[in-house]
Amino acid sequence: MLIVLFIIALGLFAVVSLIFSNVALQEQDADQIVATNLAREALEMVQNMRDTNWLLGDRPFDYGMLVEGAVSAPTPVVDCTVVPVWDGGAIPAPFFDATPNDLSQARVYKQGVEGYFTNTVTATSTEYQRLLTLAPICEDPNNSANKAVAEGACACPPAGFPTYTKRIGLRAKADVRWLRKNRQRNLTIYGDFYDWR
Repeated sequence: MLIVLFIIALGLFAVVSLIFSNVALQEQDADQIVATNLAREALEMVQNMRDTNWLLGDRPFDYGMLVEGAVSAPTPVVDCTVVPVWDGGAIPAPFFDATPNDLSQARVYKQGVEGYFTNTVTATSTEYQRLLTLAPICEDPNNSANKAVAEGACACPPAGFPTYTKRIGLRAKADVRWLRKNRQRNLTIYGDFYDWR
C-alpha cells in the first residue's frame, strides 16, 4: 500500500510541476509576443515616416528622425535615441520624441479601453520600456559599393571611414526591456531603411 501511495504521489507531483511549468511558459511567451510587437511597431513607424517624407516630396527621407527643423534648412539632431509617440487616435500622425536617452526613460504605457501601447504618459504604466536608436547608413560618393553604418553617431561619416559622407539610409535599432518575476528581459531587433529615390 505504501508503494502504491508513493507512486501515486510521485505521479501527482509530476503533473502539478508540469502545470506550473506550462503557466510560467505561457506568461513568458505572452511577454515575448508583446515585446516583439512593440519593437516591430517602432520599426514600422520609421518606415511610415520615411514613406510619408517621400510622398510629400519636399523633405529628406529621414526628416523628423535624424533631421529636424525647417524643410529648407534642416539641422541635425545631436541625440539619435528616440521614442515613437502615437496613441492610435488623438495624435493624428506618429512622431519621434528625442528626449529619452536610455531605456530607463522610455516607459511604455497602455492607453484606455482600446489597449493601445504608447510612449505618452497620459495612460497606464506597463512593465515595458522601448527605445529606438537611429544611425545613418553612409556611402562613399565616389564608389557606391562602399557603405558603412555610423554606429553611435547621428551623421556621416562613420568613424574610420572619412570618405563615406553620403547618407543613403538609416539603421534603426529597437530595444525593448521588461521585468517579469524580478528578472529583466531584453529584446533587440534591427531594420535598415534606405532612400530609394
